Amino acid sequence: MPGTRIVLTGHCYEIKSQFRSESLGGYTHTAWTYELLVKKTYERLLEETGVAIHHKKKYKGKRSGQNYEVDLSFDFEKVGVAFLVLIECKYYAKKVGVDDVAEFAFKIDDIGAHKGVLVTTQGFQKGVFKIAVVQA
Repeated sequence: MPGTRIVLTGHCYEIKSQFRSESLGGYTHTAWTYELLVKKTYERLLEETGVAIHHKKKYKGKRSGQNYEVDLSFDFEKVGVAFLVLIECKYYAKKVGVDDVAEFAFKIDDIGAHKGVLVTTQGFQKGVFKIAVVQA
């Protein structure tokens, strides 16, 4: 999507190492607990900013009218301008493919978010880098 920016964060050491060691209330590791761990990580990263992380917040597509439930999101204001960031968590046994990234790029654009972050446990297939703008 033109103008859509997705930050790919596969094999994020901090999240993966915490995921192996933290129990998150005694639950087994699932997609849900992975989302909660990513949420906890972003809460730590943003704790001094006062920004709240939303889990499973619902948004409506501006063009499609489609209802979306987003894994994680946060919004903030900077110099009078509102920004929205969507975070998609992929707890897969395989690398994330082009279809997943293209679907997320469409969701970002349709909702009108300013940035998207795709976090995964297994990394990405080569083709996804043609869709997403990778930022370090």
